[in-house]
Amino acid sequence: MDEYSKRVSVIIPVYNVEKYIEKCLNSVCNQTLKEIEIICVNDGSTDNSMEFVRHRAKEDKRIIILEKENGGLSSARNAGLDMARGEYVLFLDSDDTLVLHALEYLYDKASVNRLDNIFFGATTVYENFKVKLANYRKYSWYYNRKGCYPDVLSGAEMFCMLVENKEYRMSACLQMPRRQFLIEKGFRFYEGILHEDNLFTLQVLLAAKRVMVENEKFYNRLMRSGSIMTAKGNVQSSLGYFVCLKEMLKLANSYENNPMVKQAIHYVLMITQREAVFPIQGMNKETVLKELGEALSPKEKLSYELLVLNGEWMRQQRQLSARVKNRLKR
Repeated sequence: MDEYSKRVSVIIPVYNVEKYIEKCLNSVCNQTLKEIEIICVNDGSTDNSMEFVRHRAKEDKRIIILEKENGGLSSARNAGLDMARGEYVLFLDSDDTLVLHALEYLYDKASVNRLDNIFFGATTVYENFKVKLANYRKYSWYYNRKGCYPDVLSGAEMFCMLVENKEYRMSACLQMPRRQFLIEKGFRFYEGILHEDNLFTLQVLLAAKRVMVENEKFYNRLMRSGSIMTAKGNVQSSLGYFVCLKEMLKLANSYENNPMVKQAIHYVLMITQREAVFPIQGMNKETVLKELGEALSPKEKLSYELLVLNGEWMRQQRQLSARVKNRLKR
């Protein structure tokens, strides 16, 4: 395929997903838009996931296999982005699927309107009833947008509108940025942490000049046991949110002359701080700091204590816990 005929590069990190990869890959290969490349990044997978990918690659020459040592989701996405040659890029998790006309619709919309990025909705799919029971309250509605976003706006304007409507969603998979835009701005996924989507989404959206939001659900997000989305919290999860929080603070400081954007960023900061607290609820400070080990420098640990361990959300949780204990004593 000629380089200039690749409309979209679909980047799929693959790591031990033998149960899901066939359905995922078939949903891309069968897209109504044919001028695509499908980059499957083997992130050190140890199961039979890549056997199916290699078999499918023999049948479909649009599939490109990139081998690398295990480095995590951010590392795999960055490696795929380095190899990509499409006009636009879509990041697809290997246990999720795309609606069959997704790429054609999104590419037509993006190219006609000369967009830096286009955002879209998703349908939540539950692997089983147990997973649905544990996640239904949040994710049954989470990816549904009801606001009206008919116009091309700057990223900053769209960000403020999404925050105002409480419909801002931090997912790398629910957007299709222009590849050259990412290159020009130097955007990469922060490696070595969980929840890197939170930082990437904010950076990319605020930097964009032309953005649209489509409410239609082009993405099927699978909720399954053992995934990052459903796994119980831990110190590493809290650490990922803290790193995002720290980088977001820098971004907020760059908008001193734009109070509306700065206020919207602070709303996202509040959410991120809350998410950093949830995984370590019930753990004492000494245990948390011990588990962090060498992951943070002494200076960064002080910052972690200030923003997370002694932040507003943690104080609220401690007060709530104390009230509950007092009630139980009575």
